Amino acid sequence: MTRLARIAMLFATLAVGAAPASAAFRPGAPEPVDLAAVIVSDTNGDTPLAEVLAGKPTILHVWATWCAPCRTELPAVARFQAALAAKGLGDRLVLLSVDRSSHAGVAAFLADDLGLDLHTWFDTSRKAGPAFRLFGYPATVVLDGDGAIVWRHAGPLDWDDATLRDALTRYLTPAGQ
Repeated sequence: MTRLARIAMLFATLAVGAAPASAAFRPGAPEPVDLAAVIVSDTNGDTPLAEVLAGKPTILHVWATWCAPCRTELPAVARFQAALAAKGLGDRLVLLSVDRSSHAGVAAFLADDLGLDLHTWFDTSRKAGPAFRLFGYPATVVLDGDGAIVWRHAGPLDWDDATLRDALTRYLTPAGQ
C-alpha cells in the first residue's frame, strides 16, 4: 500500500464516528472468503486464520495501535469479550492487529497505554484487508461456521449497546444452548 493510500485510509478512519444503535447486526447472505490466504500469528507462531476460527461463528475485529477510533473503542471491545467469556464464548471474538510492530510492542500498548489484557492476533500475511474487503480500521466482520462473511461494518461500533451485544451473542450461541 502506498504512503498516499495509507494517509487516505487514516483520514477516512478518523472521519467515522461510533456507529449508532441503528447500525444493528443483521446477518446477510454469506460471502466466501479465502481464509487460506490469511496467515496470523501470536507469540506461539504462525497459523492459518481458518484454524483460529475453528469452524464456528466468529466476530473478527480488525484494528491497529495507530488508529484513533480503534484506541477509543478497545476498552468496550474488552468488556464485550469478558461478557462473552462469562458465557463460554470468549474465543468467538477474535482481535486481529494490522500493526507492523512487534507482538511485545502491541501487548505493551494494550497493557500500559490502555490497561487491557486482550489477546490479539497479527496479520502476518498482510492479506486480511483484501480478503475481507476492508478499506479502513477499525472494521468488524461476522463470519458463519464456514468462514463466510455474513456481516461487515467499517468504523467503530458502540460495543456497549445492549441491542448490538444481544444480537451478536445470539448469533454466536449454538442452537439449543
